[in-house]
Amino acid sequence: MPSLSPGTIAILLAACGCAAWTDLRTGLIPNRLTAIAAMAGLVVAGIEGGVRGLAAGVCGALVAALVPLLLFRKNAMGGGDVKLFLAIGAISGTAMALEIQMMAFATGSLFGIGLWIRRGLLTHKVAAFAGFCRRRFRAADAAEERTEIRFAPFILMAALMVIAAHALRTEVLPW
Repeated sequence: MPSLSPGTIAILLAACGCAAWTDLRTGLIPNRLTAIAAMAGLVVAGIEGGVRGLAAGVCGALVAALVPLLLFRKNAMGGGDVKLFLAIGAISGTAMALEIQMMAFATGSLFGIGLWIRRGLLTHKVAAFAGFCRRRFRAADAAEERTEIRFAPFILMAALMVIAAHALRTEVLPW
């Protein structure tokens, strides 16, 4: 996997950092931020890699947005997070964007489980999941079982971990 240039890393971390900051403060990630980040990533990809670099950025954006878009359609993720993942794919390419995505989902999930434990809801959530596995999912179940988490800080944390792992020449996902 090719390493990212310092400029590309700066764009990636600036986008994720600004998104995390605004998400924590307001619960929103501005469209302007994700659009500028995605365009900057595509411009840099085009400058550094020509047509192939630009194609890799577009492919990375589309692939990185796919799973978050499906989660958004199920009301399980915010639209700003979807657009941030799209921008991350445009900036870093498919492979690194998917590593960041997997790490963000893992860290966010661990935080969510910790939140359930702290609130004394873990056994309730496990029982609800067992019930979900036994019967069809209903919209009413989703409304009462929802725990909202501001996700951009976990995306930032994941980006930092993946960049650090690549800097140390370590594979985050060994397969």
